[in-house]
This record gives sequence, structure tokens and C-alpha cells, in this order.
Amino acid sequence: MQYTADPHQLTVSTVAPTETMTDAFLLTYRMFVQESEHMRFINPNKLISSNLLDSSLSLQWVAEVQDVVQKVHAFLREKPIIPIEFHLIDQQGNTMSESPTRWDILETILYGDRSHATPALRKRLNNWLTTDFEDPVWGVLLMDFINILAVTLSAIQHLAHYARLELARP
Repeated sequence: MQYTADPHQLTVSTVAPTETMTDAFLLTYRMFVQESEHMRFINPNKLISSNLLDSSLSLQWVAEVQDVVQKVHAFLREKPIIPIEFHLIDQQGNTMSESPTRWDILETILYGDRSHATPALRKRLNNWLTTDFEDPVWGVLLMDFINILAVTLSAIQHLAHYARLELARP
């Protein structure tokens, strides 16, 4: 971000990441989410990777991992600060309501919009966006998604600190 000011005008210039940069980031982020990864701990519906709790690791490391995982999972199971409620009507006229948790939002955008999208989550995202208010709904979802990323990345950073301490152990 760059600010340029003169007495008559303030100019702000920003550079947003490209689609390729965004996809590369999210593909890397997924190693903390996907069941098949050895670093997974974010998905509240799956067990934490046994590699993160291996018996060769210090008690301090294991305690920190368990504490972070508990806090991340509790955060993800909650509704966003501004809860969203979707009222969906199928082709037969049946109505279904859905009020997604933070995990629902993270999972749906991560696996319903970006590369390696799964059909069920792409369908869920399309259902959420099938409205006359698609742009504002997408904006709210992205705002929540960014907040979720910030919290979970903070957890990853916290564990990275303890990983450095763990690696420095004799």
C-alpha cells in the first residue's frame, strides 16, 4: 500500500494478490485443514494429526498443540459475529434454512470456490449466492472468511513459535 499526499489531493494505491497468488496461498493453507495432511488440526470434524501429538515430542509442545486446537475448534464451531441465515427453496418448493458456522463458511469457500473444488461444496456456495443480493452476500461471506483466516493463521503462527522451540531442544 502506498500513500501519496499533496495539499490538494490524497492518493492511495494498493496492489491486490493475483488469482494465482491467492490459489497458491490457499493450497498451502489446506495442509492444516485436509484429512490426508500430516499437519492438519483446523478441521473441527476430524481428529488432529497424530504426527502433531507424537510421543517423541515434549509435553510442552503437546500441551500447546492441544490448547490451540481446542480454541480453534471452539471458534470454528461458533456462528460469525453477524450470523447469516439462508432460506433455500428447492425445485419441489421445499424450504430449507441454513445458518452456517465459521467452519461451514471456511470449508465452503475453501472447497467450493477455489481450485480442487468439491461438487457438494460448490453446490452449497451456489445455493448461498442464488439471491437478488448475491454481491452483498458474497461480501459478507468473504469478510467472515478473511476473519477466519486471520484467526487460524494466528494459531498457526503461535504453533510455529513452539515448533522452533521444539526443534531447538537437545
